[in-house]
Amino acid sequence: DNPHGIGQIPNFVLSWAIVYRALGGGTISRRFVLAQNSGRWVVKEVNAEDGTEVLGSEFDVQPPDTENVALRSMTWDQVNLGLWFLDVNNETVFRTDFSGTPVEVFSLPGTVPTGAEIQGEGLCFQQEEISPGVFEPRLYATYGDIFRKNPSRVIQLTPAGVPTGIEIPLLDLGGLRPGGIQTHRVGLLQRRVAVITKEGKLVDVEQVIPDPVPPSDLLCKLTSSNQVELQWKNHGSGAVGTYGGEIIVLRNGVPNATLPGTDTTFLDPTPLQ
Repeated sequence: DNPHGIGQIPNFVLSWAIVYRALGGGTISRRFVLAQNSGRWVVKEVNAEDGTEVLGSEFDVQPPDTENVALRSMTWDQVNLGLWFLDVNNETVFRTDFSGTPVEVFSLPGTVPTGAEIQGEGLCFQQEEISPGVFEPRLYATYGDIFRKNPSRVIQLTPAGVPTGIEIPLLDLGGLRPGGIQTHRVGLLQRRVAVITKEGKLVDVEQVIPDPVPPSDLLCKLTSSNQVELQWKNHGSGAVGTYGGEIIVLRNGVPNATLPGTDTTFLDPTPLQ
């Protein structure tokens, strides 16, 4: 039996996403439904108790890209009281108000070489506890690579679309294809991600989060003098991601240099032989 009732979106042939929000201190609950028909993308709000439509709640979503639009995810932003959408064809994430007008837009960050990554259909908003009692808004999106042909990880982004360095591997799904995602915390340094697969299965993935988050986006190149030059991005708790401690650089598994937590580059003084 379904105690919440079943509602229908009349005259809309495809429903792509549903999100929940609580009102009135949690005493009232409603759901937003994203539906598509004949090029229109429409959000309607329904009562969770009986599935009836909330009168006057319907609005047309106005994606920033007007061609080849494919909205596959929708998530509720409880901070800005709006909805985030993922356009998988245009690799665009945007937030709208209740008029459907985009108020924030960014393109999903890619990698070098261009086109080496694919994005999945999962998008989730969460207030992230980055330290005890300190919360910041974060988005999660599924990512993968063209060689695996399916999203293989979830990356964490700021609302401006900047990767934070936190990633959640999705490599052990047994060949299942990730679709929608929902994150939830089970501890300050532990996170679980519920993954809805395209095969109709629900998988719960658990991750222990390093503290602090280690550097990411490592680039390595060889100079004309045969020296190794490293560049990376820090994710410490200080200004612009600086670490309170030191950064140790290893060469062939052996400590090679100790750097301040503010450094983001290193040039090995010893040339390669």
